[in-house]
Formats: sequence, C-alpha cells, structure tokens
Amino acid sequence: MRCAIYIRRSTEEHQAESLDTQLAGARAFLAEKGWTEVAVFSDDGRSRGEFRKRDGVIALVNAAARHAFDHVVTRDETRLGGDMIRTTVLLQEISDHGVGIWYYASKKQVRLTDASSRFFEMARNYASELEREKIAERTRENLEQKAKRGLVAGGCVFGYRNERTPMGVRRVPHPEEAPLVLEMFQRRARGEGQRTITRWLNEARIPPPRTGRHGWSSACVEAILRRPLYVGIVEWGKVHKTFRHGTKVRIAQQERPIVRVEVPELAIVPRELWDHVQKHYVRRGKPQEHKGAPARYLLSGFSRCSECGGPIHVARTKRGYVNVPAYFCSYHRDRGPTVCGNTLRRPVVDVDSALIEWLRSHLLTEDMLAEVFAGVRERLAAATNPITSEIARVDAAIRRLQAEIRRFVHAIGLGQGAVEALVSEVQSREAEIAKLQARRQALASSTNLRALTEEQLEARCRERLANLHELLGAHIPKARQLVQTLLVGPLVFRPIMTPFGARYEITGEATIGRLALTDSSDRDARGVQEASPASLLLFFPTLPCAVNG
Repeated sequence: MRCAIYIRRSTEEHQAESLDTQLAGARAFLAEKGWTEVAVFSDDGRSRGEFRKRDGVIALVNAAARHAFDHVVTRDETRLGGDMIRTTVLLQEISDHGVGIWYYASKKQVRLTDASSRFFEMARNYASELEREKIAERTRENLEQKAKRGLVAGGCVFGYRNERTPMGVRRVPHPEEAPLVLEMFQRRARGEGQRTITRWLNEARIPPPRTGRHGWSSACVEAILRRPLYVGIVEWGKVHKTFRHGTKVRIAQQERPIVRVEVPELAIVPRELWDHVQKHYVRRGKPQEHKGAPARYLLSGFSRCSECGGPIHVARTKRGYVNVPAYFCSYHRDRGPTVCGNTLRRPVVDVDSALIEWLRSHLLTEDMLAEVFAGVRERLAAATNPITSEIARVDAAIRRLQAEIRRFVHAIGLGQGAVEALVSEVQSREAEIAKLQARRQALASSTNLRALTEEQLEARCRERLANLHELLGAHIPKARQLVQTLLVGPLVFRPIMTPFGARYEITGEATIGRLALTDSSDRDARGVQEASPASLLLFFPTLPCAVNG
C-alpha cells in the first residue's frame, strides 16, 4: 500500500520536535502495517482553525485527487483541523478520492460510509473545535491580565524594545528608534504630510518596523502617529482574532471593554504634541471604505511594477495641455525613489488600447475560432442528458415545496400552531420555489440551443466575438472580469526606451500563452497561441456554450 503522512505543528506548540515526534509515530505505524511511505506533507506553525493558508493540507488534497497514494496517516483529527464543519468536509473530500484516512494514535480508520459514521466523526471534530476555543479563551485571559499590569501582551512596537523582568516582559524606549518617533510627530505637527514623512524615512534608509524591500509606507506612518502608546497609554483588546472563511482575520472587538492603562514611563511624545497631531485626524474623520466601489480602469489591480513589485495605480498626468489618467507605480509616488526609481506615467487610453488590440489579434483568428466552435459543439452534446435530468429534479423539488405550502395553509386555517411561524415557513418555501423556477427557465433556454444548426451556432458565436473589443472598451467592470479570467498571474509593467520615447513593455501569463506588448502605436503584438477550447470557453461566459446546466 502506498501511504502519505500528514503532520502539523500549531502556533501554540512551540516545541520544534513536535513534528519529528509525529513523523516517527506515523512511520512506526506504517512499519507495523507493512505499508510503503511515498510522501510527507507538513504544516509548521499553522493553527488547526486555518484552512486557506495551509500549504501542506492543500498539497495533500491535490495529491489525493491525482491518486498519488492509497492511504494517508496522521496522529488524530486535531492534526487535520479544529473546525467541526470544515474538518469533516476535508475528510469527506479526501475519502471521495478513494484514499483511506488512518489515525495512528488510535490505530483506527476514518469511516464516512453512512450517516451514522459521519455523525460520529463530526462529534469528534466538535470536541476538537471546543478544545481549540478553550485554549484561545485561556490565552486571551492571560494576555488581558498582562496588559492590565502594563506588560507586553504580544508583539514588538517601533520605538521600544522588549526586556524580560521577574514580573514579565516590559517595554522600554529604544535609544535609537524613540528619537525617530518624536521627529515624526514633530514633522507632522509642522504640517508635513504622511507621504512626505514616508519619503524622508525611506531616503534616510531607516529600517521599517517590518523589514522588507518595499520600505516604509504611508499606512505604517499613520499607524504610528495615531498610536496612544507613544504618549504613555497602553490599549489592548480593540481588535479580536477569529476565523472567517477558513482563515484567521482581525475584527473590531465589541463584546468586552477595552483595557486602557496609563504607563507614564513609556511616554516618548509630550502630551501637547500628541494632542496637536491628533487634530489632523479628528478633522479628517475615519477613512472611508471603498470595498464595494466598482473599478474605473481596466488594468488597475492586475498589474505590478517590474522594478519594485509595487501595484500599478492610476493618477492624472499632462498630455500636452490636457490632464489625462495614466498608469504609474504607486510605490515611487508614495514611498520615494529610494524604494522605486520608476517615474514613467503612461496614459490609460494607450495602455488599454494596446491590450485590447492584442486580444483582438490573438482571439479572433480563424484557427482560434474553429477550436472554440468545436468546444461549443462538444459541450452542447455532453450537456443534453444532464440538462434534461436536472430539469426533472427541479420540477420534483417544486412539486414537493408546493405540497408543503398547501399543508401549512391548511394548518393556518385550522388554527394549529403559531400563525406567525407558519406564515414564515410558507414565505421561505415560496422564495425557494422562485429560485427553482428561475433555475428551470435557465435550463430550458439552454436546451433550445440544441435545435440550432451548426451554421446558426457558428454565426451566433461570431457575432458575439466580433463585439469583444467594444465590450472591453465600453464596459470596464465586465472587461475586468474577462481579463481576470484570462490572466494566470499579474501583468508586469517594465519601462523601456523606444524610438518614440519611454514606453511600458507589458508581459504576463495568460490561458492562451505568453502575452507581450508595448503600449504604443508601434507595439509588437507577440504571443504564442496555445489555447484549448476549454480555456476560451471560460473566457466567454456570455457564449451559449457556457450555459450547460
């Protein structure tokens, strides 16, 4: 039997030998069974509640899908996860690939063959999640007591160094960083903006709090200028760590009071200077959130600078006497030439036109269209039976819900049960019926495509493809969705010199091969067509072939 081993050490388990202990236990189990080890997957320093950022478990699932092994061995259910729902789903997914799951601590195999076995496995995962919650609560209580005593409750802060004392770890002003913090406040009080202070810090080659090649940022400067610790006030508990969507996030803490303790010996900035700087932020108020705002430009968010890796943003620039939007490196503007020397700004219309022209010349070729049409026919042929059976399932679900509504209405007429609860049940089923009817209509419309002749189908596809460039140029949100589907990774903007002046050479990996172009009329639209019908069908969600039920 080919077997894989999965080991994990959480953030709470500080012993480095924990992984070695698990590996030794799993190998002893394999030796007892006479099985062969073919792979080891591990996650170091990852909580059992984390599922999105665990490379080891993701690689394990992908390998199981490829049937790279027959069984996977781990210590117990706590190694795979500490979330009752997600851990059970993970076990089911591995099991669905035909891979057996064994816990060497109990020498038992995970069984998910019926409702009872799934229930008992979920119960064990419930106990694991409950244990994780208790550990988190005890950790929080311990940190809260430290904060109330003015001790370090986690992490390092720029301007201070941590020193261990008999009472615990305390912060003391850093002899080199504390004067820099004071100067930052003084500069802000004199009217210098955050961007100006950021450039000064980067030009002075001062290491940022979190070392990296991108240097200081404006957000980091603002966080320092608004932190009350520098005036001798310790605040703890404003944010709370929890798990959302399978990963750890920070959210505003509202359930418990925030710990605020005055520790005068930690003050680096005089109170008058602190109050003067905070007036800038009181007038400005809380920063606005733009999470739901639609993007205004085609390539913002998809592109990176070749020199520093920073995001490409859009700002105004001069073209003759006219202000026009232009793509530029945001790190150069916000963090200064020390971080990035890319000064080039190119009009949005030139860069977008270059990309649209590249897509037209490489997507609308006869060879490419022939592959798309072949894929359309193949998908429609494969979708015939599934669509019909799906319509039958939807009709059965609608009939079942309608019968339940009739029973609830009858109960209301007889006065059986709470009327409000019965009405609520009726409304919920009516909403489900509306969704199912919309689903049925979409399925029925897709079956009409089978009545089209090949000539009619090809004519419809050509008509939609011919309008691709108009879609990209006129409807930015839809165009961004198509470009995001096409791209494998980010576009890289590299400044180059051409006979016509400075231009951006834009490169990237796409589902149709290598994308390479220059943002000017003299562009050389190069590209290797390595497309498959499947990749292009993903790129055209409005094509009839994409509606397959």
